[in-house]
Amino acid sequence: MLTNDGSPYQGYFIEAPTKMTAKVSLDAQVLAQGTLAVAWHPSSCLAGKYLYDAPDALELSGFVNRPGGGRAIEASARYSIGASKVHTSGSLSAKGAGNEASVQWDVSSVGAVERSGCGRLSNFMPANLDFSAGVSADGQSLALSFLADQFKSGPEASFRLQNGVLKVNKKQVTFSGVLDDANGNCVPGENVTLTFSSGSTSLEAFLIGQFGLRTCR
Repeated sequence: MLTNDGSPYQGYFIEAPTKMTAKVSLDAQVLAQGTLAVAWHPSSCLAGKYLYDAPDALELSGFVNRPGGGRAIEASARYSIGASKVHTSGSLSAKGAGNEASVQWDVSSVGAVERSGCGRLSNFMPANLDFSAGVSADGQSLALSFLADQFKSGPEASFRLQNGVLKVNKKQVTFSGVLDDANGNCVPGENVTLTFSSGSTSLEAFLIGQFGLRTCR
């Protein structure tokens, strides 16, 4: 796979992989294996060539086997960027003698993908974010999911949270609102509502009461 630096006249070329696999074996038994697959972005300056830049898609996967048989570790991660969307997802699991741990995530964002010379990725301005992730181990679990949009940058940076859920084992808190520091006291969250089974409070009050955060005014 030939790629170039984005210059239509003096670009350099290198050989870049689109797929490769590494394997470790012992006595004909596969102990570990990893695979990388990459889809590079096509150059708009040189027909049939691709940019050595952020790829359009990338996928990593692999595993480690126990010497006696069975998976000890298994993992995968994916990334892709299209004309208006960025997405990543993945998982990692590990198994031992009588216990297991795992991590999963899935994050996507729709927005404006900006490209410069010959199609190189220059910027991404998100319009929204869809986030979910979870971790579990030894019978314990934690999961977090939410939607975010209406991003504002600068001194009065803020964004809106919707459908937020945090689960810790069998306990759950939901949250929604605009995450900002509108009252300027250096503790954000006065406009985000946390709802527990016993009632509701603001994120700001929760951070001050439970974590000891101090206001600056």
